This record gives sequence, structure tokens and C-alpha cells, in this order.
Amino acid sequence: MIEKSKPAAELSTASSEWLVTDQRGAFAMGTPQGFRTRKYHSFYSGVAGRSELNFLTDIELHWGEQALWPHIYSGNGTGGAAPVPIIHPAVSADFMQQPHPTWTWRLPEGILTLRVQARSPGGIALVFEFEMKPGGKPKPKSKVKAKSRSKAKVSSASALRAQLPLLRLRPFFALRDLHATGGQLWTLHRTSAGSAGGVVKITAGSGNEVHLGMKGPWHWQEEPLWYRNFFYPEESLRGYQDREDLHSAGEFKLDFNASRSSELTELGFLVSEDPADVTHYISSPEPEGKSPPSFAAQDFILTRPAGIVAGYPWFGEWGRDTFVSLPGLVAAWLGAGGSETEVWDWAHEVLGRWGEWIQKVGMLPNLIEKEGSHQWESSDATLWWCHSLAALWQLTLADREKARSRTSSRKITPGLDPSLEFQKRYVSLLNLAIDSIQAGRHPFLKLNADALLEVTEAHTTWMDARFEGAPVTPRTGVLPEINALWFQARCLQALWADEKSPYDSTENWQELERLGRAVLNSTHEEERPNRIFLHSIPLAPSLALQDEESLLRDFTQIYETLWTPVGLRTLEPKDSRYRPECCGSQEERDMAYHQGPAWGWLGGHFEMARSRLGKRGELQGRKTLARKMFDDKALERMPIRGHIAELFDAEAPFKPRGAPAQAWSLACLEEAKARKKFGLVNKLTALLAQRWLGRRERKSIRGASASSPEAGSSEPGKFKKKMKKKTLKISGAVGL
Repeated sequence: MIEKSKPAAELSTASSEWLVTDQRGAFAMGTPQGFRTRKYHSFYSGVAGRSELNFLTDIELHWGEQALWPHIYSGNGTGGAAPVPIIHPAVSADFMQQPHPTWTWRLPEGILTLRVQARSPGGIALVFEFEMKPGGKPKPKSKVKAKSRSKAKVSSASALRAQLPLLRLRPFFALRDLHATGGQLWTLHRTSAGSAGGVVKITAGSGNEVHLGMKGPWHWQEEPLWYRNFFYPEESLRGYQDREDLHSAGEFKLDFNASRSSELTELGFLVSEDPADVTHYISSPEPEGKSPPSFAAQDFILTRPAGIVAGYPWFGEWGRDTFVSLPGLVAAWLGAGGSETEVWDWAHEVLGRWGEWIQKVGMLPNLIEKEGSHQWESSDATLWWCHSLAALWQLTLADREKARSRTSSRKITPGLDPSLEFQKRYVSLLNLAIDSIQAGRHPFLKLNADALLEVTEAHTTWMDARFEGAPVTPRTGVLPEINALWFQARCLQALWADEKSPYDSTENWQELERLGRAVLNSTHEEERPNRIFLHSIPLAPSLALQDEESLLRDFTQIYETLWTPVGLRTLEPKDSRYRPECCGSQEERDMAYHQGPAWGWLGGHFEMARSRLGKRGELQGRKTLARKMFDDKALERMPIRGHIAELFDAEAPFKPRGAPAQAWSLACLEEAKARKKFGLVNKLTALLAQRWLGRRERKSIRGASASSPEAGSSEPGKFKKKMKKKTLKISGAVGL
């Protein structure tokens, strides 16, 4: 049972939440207890696509006169005392999160269940099932199977049915902005109806609307009411408006006594912005067949249009987040058994959809706005798009090995080589992105005399927090992650160039070597974690230059000052600006956001850098690097099962903060797992050795041929042996 009142601070959602998404931008989210603690909690909201609204915010549920679904109200203070939040009604239900959030009430007449699940082609359904139990309370069960039905035999079915109360559901459609509070007046318009259900349209005075498909003999009774003072303790803790009034135009009733059978039928509602979704739901006699592979990362995947939601519940489509996350989401989807064709088609759609901006304006937006006016304040989104090319091309190298294993000759034709096809698809766009930066068309980047990139605006990197317009973590000049990504893009351009291209010339490879040295030597910022990118990305400077000492030095320094079990701190503790907790008011959180708290996505890059230390890293690990990020104990503390939060307190117990489900936090960890599983570091190292050293040694041979006859025909095999030895040395130095 839940107590009738608790202090608001004790009702924080940090312990547990559930999440359901439909891969088209709609989601449902709440707590296992049922009551809402955030303004974002609902049974249907849209965070991407056509809208960003909270639609079906809540329900009131009764079995006869017994209330089943709890809410938190602000309460009334007496004698000048502050109001005490009240939970009403004080009831509880058994909750099971997987495979769908499901509540089970054990009633005297039987077992009632409610589950929330996404349905195909779109929308989110609330599905009720009732299992009849004659003669008193049913025996306890740990789980109710959706397809299991009790075929009770009773002497009088009509007498049994007469004992069943009405199931009553009162919906609260807020139809408001996702980030605001304040429900609107709304009305219900029936568009189609029948004995088995119907379709209705919910319309607010503002013009916002949503469609509701009903399955089962529900009866609508109009009874407009306002419910006052819903209380959201999590919003109170975050310094936002924490109270809301919600309107309900009436309630749905279901009379089991009127049913022809004492066994239950599936009864449900499906909410969607698209009327075609609800029509499909009503006409489908059974749920869709075998479900596709289920994995947590799928919650961030958008299929119409193809994209990535940066995080739930308040993030939309961000350029930087999309391409930090894309490689890991592809790896997770493939690892869960997804169709290779479906997964790669989706990845190509994401790359192509955003790549159109490179063709039009030479850069990517920072954020796609729903109204069509996008935000452009990002110095690195285009570079992260190039990063996705490198990381996904890395995955195609593993696919090439699979294709080779299917043939007896161990050779594959160019048309069936996935890595070559990937390269051909994107080489022109990659060159255009690089050319746009070199030509000075990017408003926040400029090349300096050393060919390094300088950031010109202080709030345009991933550490972009601002308060009242002023950057909290101003970063300009030559920055580690910006130039690591720039070096990677230039290397990928050279690797993809044909032998006649100037990008594959000896001079260009020599320029890249100078650039790589400059990146490693000129980008400092030791008090922050951003040097990890010099070693973690696929074509990292330390990998290309065989600089294992730089890798070990930075890795050890980061481990000793910034490591936590849930990510890397954003500032070392001895710094006077250090703030370990990101909590409190908007100002307090903005001032702390990148000034100490640990970020999960950095943990994934830490693990990717660790994998490059090979045996030497394992030896070092026996002394100082034994623990790894996100062990089972850390994952068990996440707010949403299977997901990783946006950031964490920098000190124990490392409490989750920010968005409870963040795409790049999970995706970077999945990318690290994939690199280790497929040995991707070795594959890229071999390619670099073949191209880079080949060009370097080719020039030395030409020079020796002109000045020394001994370097010519007298020892024709000497260089081949030497280059082979160097190639093997590179492959082994930083391999897994």
C-alpha cells in the first residue's frame, strides 16, 4: 500500500520509471506506482515529427466504486503550514516492466491487467484484460500471460456476470506543449462507431487534436469536470511549475455483464496523431505477429522520417547527438538480430537526410525544430557526421569478412563488397563537408596556420550550457575533440581516395602526419575529459601515428582524475569551478552541467580508448585500471531498465541526473562492445598501415633510386621485408 501523504522530496522519480516508444516520435512514460511525478509523464506524447505535445496525460480508473489508479495532489496547508502532497487513492498493483509495462489488480471477481505497448504501424495502446475467477479472490500469480484465459465452468454464467462491476476510465487529455503545464478544455467527436469499438477525435480549443481508437464495447458518457492541483514533485525539485489542472470531458464505461462470454476479450485504446493508425488498430483482430528484436536502443530510433531522438523525455533531434549515437545504435540493432538490410537502409536514410544540409549549406544544424526553423549553433555537428561515416565504414569491414566467408575462393566481387559500396555512396559528401570547412563557409570554425581548426564561438561545442545567454563553459580556440574529429575526417578522405587523387598523394599523407602531431601536441585542456577523443574515435591521431605513449599518458591521467563507474567527470575535483551535483533550480543546474558531473557517453569513449591499449592496458589494469565502466551494479541503478541516464553526480553514490534515457549514453557503450567483438581496431590499423606507410616508403624509394644505385636493383626484396615488418608492428601495437 502507498501512504496517503509523503514529502515531495521523497517522491522523486530517480529510483524507477518506465518508457514505451512507437519509433515515430511518440512515447509514453511514467512510474511503476502509476502516479505521475513529472509534467512529461503521460500515456501518449510526441517529442519528434509533427508535434511536441503532451496528449493523453493521465487516466482515472475505477472497478465499480473502487478507485484503482493513484495520483498526487498538492494538498492543502492548515494553520499556515505548507501543503502536504497527497496520494489518492492509496492503492497499489503488481507491476512488471518487461516485455511491456503491466499492472495487475487482484480483485474479488478476478484479475484485471493493464499494459502499455506500442503498436504497428504507429500509436500507443492501453490494453485491458480481465480473467474471470468464480468464488472469491483468485490465487496469487507472479505473472499473467496475455494469451492465457481461465475457462471457468459455472452453473449459471448469467449469475456470474451479474456480479461484475462496471470498468470506468476517465481520460485527461492535456493537449499542451510538452514542456509546459496547464491542461486545456477539450471535446470528443465520434467519427465512426460499432459494437466492437470505434474511432473518436479529441479536439482542444487551441486546435490541437489527437485520435483515439477503441477496441471493445466501450460506452462514452459526457460529464465535463476539472481536476485541480495535480502535483509533480520532480518539477518542484527542478525549480519549475509543479502544479497543474486537467480537464476531462467524460468517461468510458465497459459493462462486462453485457458481454456474451464469461471469458475476457482484449479491450483497449490506441492513441495516435494519425487516424490511419487507429483505424488499423480497430480492424486488427489480434496484435501483430512475431515481434521484432527487442532492445533498449530501439527507443531512440525514428523510422518516419528516419532519425534519432537524443533522449527522453525532453530531447528531440540534435545533429551532434544523432551522429555520436548512430554507430552504436546500428551495432545494437544488428546485435539484437535485426535484419541487415533493414538496419543499413535505416542508417543510410539518417545519413542522407542530414547530408542534404551539407549539400545545401555546407554544414549540419544543431537542432531540428518542429516548425521548420532549425538551430545552427554547433561547431561540431558536421564533424560528428563525418565520424559516423568512419565508424559505420568500420562496421562494414566486419560485414566484408562475413561476405568473404560465404565464398569458397575467399574473394568477393566489388559489387558485393559492403565497405566499398559504403565508400562510393558517401565519398562525394565527405569531400564536400571538408571543402566547406576549408573554404571558410562554416561560421564557427576557421583554419589556423598549422591547419588546425579553431572554434570561434564559445557555446558551440558539446559543452554548450548557457545561463541568461552567457556561456557557462566557454570554449574557443584549438580544442581536442574538434581537431581529433577533423584529423579523422581528413584521414578518411585520404583512405577513400583513388590512387590518382591528390588526397592519396605522398604529400597529402605527409601533411596528415604533421596535422596528427599538431593535434596531439597542441590541444591541451587536461582538466577536462575531451582529450579522450584523441584516442577513442576510429581514426584517432594516436592510432594513426602509432603514438601509444600519448595514449597511455592521457588515459592514465583521465583515469586518475576524471573516472567514475558511470562516465567521466567533466572537470577535475581540484578545480575551483568543480560542482559535483547537477540539481536544484535552472540556474544551479546550468552552472553545474559541464563543471563536474559525470557523463555516460564519455564512459563509452573511455572504453574504446582502453581497448587500444591491448596487453599493455591489461597489465596496467592490474595496478590501477581494473574496474570498467557500467558494470552490472551500476546498470541496476539506472532510472529506466536497460537505459543509461544523461549524466550523474560526480561523487558516490553517483545519482542519475538529467534525462533518464539518453541515446548517446547507451549508444557509445554499444559501439565500444562492437569494436571489441569484431576486432575493428585491427582492421583499420591494417588499412592505415597499407596506405600510409606505403605512400611514405614509396617516396623514400624514389629518392634513393635517384641518389644511390645500391637502393635499386641490387636488393629488390629489402624494402618489401622492411615494410611488412613495420605493418605488422603497427597492427600489433594497438590491437585488441
